[in-house]
Amino acid sequence: MTGCNGPARPGFQLLYGLNLRNNTAANAGASTLTFEFDPVLSFVSASPTPSSVVGNTITWNLTGIGAYASTNRFVRLQVPTDIGLIGTMLSATATVSTTNTDASPANNVWASQQIVTASYDPNDKQARTSTGGSEVYFIDQDEWIDYVIRFQNTGTDTAFHVVITDTLPATLDPSTIALGATSHAFNWNLTGHGILRFNFPNILLPDSNVNEPRSHGFVGFRVDLDCRRARAPHREHRQHLFRL
Repeated sequence: MTGCNGPARPGFQLLYGLNLRNNTAANAGASTLTFEFDPVLSFVSASPTPSSVVGNTITWNLTGIGAYASTNRFVRLQVPTDIGLIGTMLSATATVSTTNTDASPANNVWASQQIVTASYDPNDKQARTSTGGSEVYFIDQDEWIDYVIRFQNTGTDTAFHVVITDTLPATLDPSTIALGATSHAFNWNLTGHGILRFNFPNILLPDSNVNEPRSHGFVGFRVDLDCRRARAPHREHRQHLFRL
């Protein structure tokens, strides 16, 4: 028996493939294939349909594999959406038993040790007002704010899809949003009062260990102040400024 599996990434499915081969001129007779997967994973599907799925154990009852014939089994499992799993080792073992006498029982077991890899996206948000401020803005002086959101993949795998959600302060006018420079192709939408969502599908951002310069990304946009709020009376001078 031989097997293989794909990468294990948080939030993605993990595929296992098993191949059983009868290397003799005789029919293998009744056999049982048992696949035991890591309990941190959850079962999604298997093909062909297994005889049973109990907890983290999948069983197929085989009627027999013909002389020099082979058969395949496939298992899909779900990796939890948890970046805390990065670096975790996932174990899986497949075992086949047969009613026939087996001259080489050592090749009836296949085991896998797969490390969970993932992209990891620390980010920051920079701001600059029309009067040059970067810490606070004055609603009776500043006209707009330029924002830049920067992100980087410092994980251990490629980032396939990056999503940035940003909520604007209530003192800004979301209807005046103007998109600026961006590092990659994206689409965006606006919901509520200033809830921005930037989608970077198929961004394929390499991790910084593989390609540090290309592991970075950014998106910029400008927003005007909400004029209605800017004209509201204030009792104290300190009320004229807000943190960015």
